[in-house]
Order: sequence, then structure tokens, then C-alpha cells
Amino acid sequence: MHIDASADKSRKERFQVVPDGLAEKLSTFIKSGEAKQLYRRFYSRKDCTMTIPENPLLFVPSHASRMLKELAAKAKVPLETKEGVIVFHGARTTYIDRLIPLTAPKTTQELARHEDPKTTFNGYGRAHNAHLRAAANALEKTMMIPKTSPIHGQSRNEEEDKKDATADGDGDCINPNMVEAAGIEPAS
Repeated sequence: MHIDASADKSRKERFQVVPDGLAEKLSTFIKSGEAKQLYRRFYSRKDCTMTIPENPLLFVPSHASRMLKELAAKAKVPLETKEGVIVFHGARTTYIDRLIPLTAPKTTQELARHEDPKTTFNGYGRAHNAHLRAAANALEKTMMIPKTSPIHGQSRNEEEDKKDATADGDGDCINPNMVEAAGIEPAS
């Protein structure tokens, strides 16, 4: 999808890759002429000062955040959760967050249309529990830990594992040999 410089925040002409399925839906929508009808419907009020594009390809609401709130209410989706607040710009954050575990960092940066990777990964990228857990599990698979190790919990019970991992009065584990015994760190 070509983006005209006038529609880009940094005022540069851009090309945005979109999924094939979305490109097909956009093509059908554009051919339908529905965008022009939507502009006439929403921008025809007497007090509206916005100019309707002559041949619009897409419809862009004047108040995207308000439209998002209305759609969320209709779908009974809460606007605020312990994970954060739903705002229109959050769609961009979600887009980038979902790309990060799927592809190379440079590809994510390009698809986000950021010149500086710091913007992509420090401004938008989030570490989610599911991603952290997946990374930790992937790392475990690369380690050569015997299946009979206490780490796998097969030769011990849960109570013994909890006791060994419990800090003593000095802040150390009650069982200081636990990590050594598993072969993760060499004996000192």
C-alpha cells in the first residue's frame, strides 16, 4: 500500500506491506465506492468544516478514539484492564508487539516504519508474560539437564523443592547445593 507524504507523520512517501487477505478486502472496499458514501454520511452536517476527499480510497473518521469507544461498548469490551487502557494508538503498539516474536528485529522496524530501532523496541515493544515464558522454555530445551534432576521435579516432591528454594536468614537458599547438583554452575 502506497502512503502519500501528506498522510505520513514524517511527511515522507512510504510503502506499507499489508497481509494478502487484508489487501484483498481493501481492494473490494475501494472498488465498492463505500468510502465516499461514508464521508457523505458522517461529514455532511452543517457544522462540519472538514473537506470530503474527491475520490477517497478509505474512510478515516474524524474522531477515531470516539469511534473505538463506541465499538468497544457495543462489543462489551472493557476500555481499561490491569494490562492497560484501550486507545486508538494502542492498535499500533499491538501490531508491533505481535510482530516482535514472529520476525527479525530489522523486519519489525521496517514494518513499523521507524527510522530508529529504539523507537520500535523501546517505545512500542513490550515484554509480555507469555513471551517471557516461551523464551525461558525455549532456553530450557537448549540445556542438557538430566530428566532425573531436581529441576525437573521427578526425583523429588513439591514440598522438598519449596524448602530448598526457601531463603534462610542470610538471604541464601537453604540448600546451597541445589544449582550445583543440577550441573548448571560448576562447584566452587
